[in-house]
Amino acid sequence: MRTVLQGTRVRLERLHAERHGQELFDASHGPGVDPELWRYLPYGPFAEVEEMRSWLAECSSSKDPLFFAVVDVATGQAGGMVSFLRIALEHRCIEIGHIWFGRPLQRTPQATEAIYLLARHAFDDLGNRRLEWKCNASNARSRRAAGRFGFTFEGVFRQHMIVRGANRDTAWYALLDREWPRRRAAFEAWLDPANFDAEGLQRRPLSATGILESRDPGTPTWFIDELDYAGRENLDADHVARYDVKEDASAASEVALLSDFGLTSDSLVVEFGAGTGQFSVAVAPVCAQVIAVDVSPLMLGELAGKAEALCLTNIEMVRAGFLTYEHTGSPADLIYSRYALHHLPDFWKAVAFDRLRRMICPGGIVRLWDVVYDFAPSHAEDRIEAWCATGGETVEAEWTRAELEEHVRDEYSTFTWLLEPMMRRSGFEIARAEHSDDGVFSKYLLRAV
Repeated sequence: MRTVLQGTRVRLERLHAERHGQELFDASHGPGVDPELWRYLPYGPFAEVEEMRSWLAECSSSKDPLFFAVVDVATGQAGGMVSFLRIALEHRCIEIGHIWFGRPLQRTPQATEAIYLLARHAFDDLGNRRLEWKCNASNARSRRAAGRFGFTFEGVFRQHMIVRGANRDTAWYALLDREWPRRRAAFEAWLDPANFDAEGLQRRPLSATGILESRDPGTPTWFIDELDYAGRENLDADHVARYDVKEDASAASEVALLSDFGLTSDSLVVEFGAGTGQFSVAVAPVCAQVIAVDVSPLMLGELAGKAEALCLTNIEMVRAGFLTYEHTGSPADLIYSRYALHHLPDFWKAVAFDRLRRMICPGGIVRLWDVVYDFAPSHAEDRIEAWCATGGETVEAEWTRAELEEHVRDEYSTFTWLLEPMMRRSGFEIARAEHSDDGVFSKYLLRAV
């Protein structure tokens, strides 16, 4: 295994207590340091630099875990640590962990490149079949990071460890060798200097540069990649983290409504565009199973955290979309989708409705909410301008005018008089249709015939 992993922005050097000790202490202690840095680690913080240096000396002598210091190429300063551990040569399986970055490296291209260098070495140089990422199931930041880097959530080991005298449930994630070429391309596209503007801000999120893992290799080349149509914001970790503050899905009232239309404790529910899981976690206690489908790994990471916190064991999460989810087993009794279908152009909406009809039982219900325009094209300018004028100013807590304009400009909301014939043509009857007074929002209850 190499002693130095060289990147463009960082290099990973084998940990050396004397050489890296002071710099690592300065990056992780003192004014301005992230107060959450040590929360989920089994060690630290340290009272003084010599105490940390002594601990680093122990770490540097270890072969498993094998520790590296993360050195910023521009400054020459060590600002974080990473490691390989649980090195199983006979199984060609390896884990990365003990990851921490001081404030200067947090949420930077340098931090992302550090993970890329580890993954590249694990797969391309060492020939591993499986790269693992594990963290405390309560560590939301680590779980979001795993999703952003393309690791697949595999479950939670309950009461797995006792850390600092407290129980730790461990969330497991993994990336496989067959997935690595696409993930490597995504890392490299994101790290390309052309992906950053003059202020150093990313032009496109890392999650948006990948390819759906669920996509069948035999898919025709003319078939769209749903991840490309997911919507910029759904692949943005900051947006995902604040989504529930911005958008209330009225999940409890939706469950009550659907109970009047046949939802029972025996129902199989499939939700498309599950997002952060507001509806999935609300319906799970009153049905047999929920299959939560979303193209965004970040959204599914949020949902996974909620399901674990609520001890919901009947939610299956699938990273796919309307066009790529493959339903198996018994037909669905209920399909739910809220503000997701508008990401598809109209041709693909019709294809999606046809696929929904083929996976739901006769008499089954589809509940659909979306931005669907209920006005004539001649009224479009006035209606759209009036809607955009309702946007707020603070992106953290409300939908801003800029976000509403982005929806109109970049996404694919259509007219009611185009969408409703698609529903009927695909084998659904419209049991109920509600349109907002401004002609922007629509809610449907469809029944499969």
